[in-house]
Amino acid sequence: MIIWYGWGILVLPLMGLGVGVGAVLGQLFGGSLLAQDIGLVIGFLVGGAVVRVVGKALNRDHDHHRFFGVPMQHCAWAGVALALAGVAIIVFR
Repeated sequence: MIIWYGWGILVLPLMGLGVGVGAVLGQLFGGSLLAQDIGLVIGFLVGGAVVRVVGKALNRDHDHHRFFGVPMQHCAWAGVALALAGVAIIVFR
């Protein structure tokens, strides 16, 4: 079950857009496993940045746009956490 208020559901497609950009970058830089992993890390960071910017713009007056009760702009930290997990996977593989 997904819970959102206002335009909070945009967190999913915006993060997906960032991951898509990362996947394309991984393929552009050779398509090796390392390039794909680095592209994914970049994609999570891009997705988080886009969610942050859009969330701050939508919630400039009040935090009405939420995803699972969290204001959109704070959901960007999930992208950072996933990027750090990706770095850990790259380093410890």
